[in-house]
Amino acid sequence: MKKVQVCFRLFIVESGNKYITFAMKFSEVLRKLLRDGWFVQRQEGSHLIMRHPMKKGQIVMTNHGRMEMGKGLENKILKAAGLKMLI
Repeated sequence: MKKVQVCFRLFIVESGNKYITFAMKFSEVLRKLLRDGWFVQRQEGSHLIMRHPMKKGQIVMTNHGRMEMGKGLENKILKAAGLKMLI
């Protein structure tokens, strides 16, 4: 396999005519949310409940540090935070 592009720990690896993407770490998604203005309102066990001063709703995400997050969960959290564009 040949490495094609690296962008914020999103690795795209070319394998024949397929592209394989690897998910981000929990800490990287948390860092993105904090930079956007989200703050941790409270924590229950390993779950962080986050709010934003200007945006509606809340985000509940687990905090597993350096473990990689599933791509679907990553997309769901970023979409709920308004950081992912719909295509």
